[in-house]
Amino acid sequence: MNKQWRILFVLILVLIIALLSVANVDPVSVNYLFGMVDLPLIVVIIGSLLIGALLVGIISSLRIIQLQKKIRQLKNRSYLSQDKTDEPVEDQED
Repeated sequence: MNKQWRILFVLILVLIIALLSVANVDPVSVNYLFGMVDLPLIVVIIGSLLIGALLVGIISSLRIIQLQKKIRQLKNRSYLSQDKTDEPVEDQED
């Protein structure tokens, strides 16, 4: 059932993108460092979306790597502290 919902969601998303593509075919000028180019508005919209998604993905991946490193450090620290507590305690006489 979950897979069907995903397929339905993707189909609706594709339909929305198709409608946006038909509605936004007017050319727009895009100025960048090395020049200027005329592109359909939908290409600019989708390009901006992809660049934004790529940046979010990169930043999220870096954060995940950072957190995984922290988890490894904490696990190592936890294992070391468990090893110390597992040592037999010597009887102390007063």
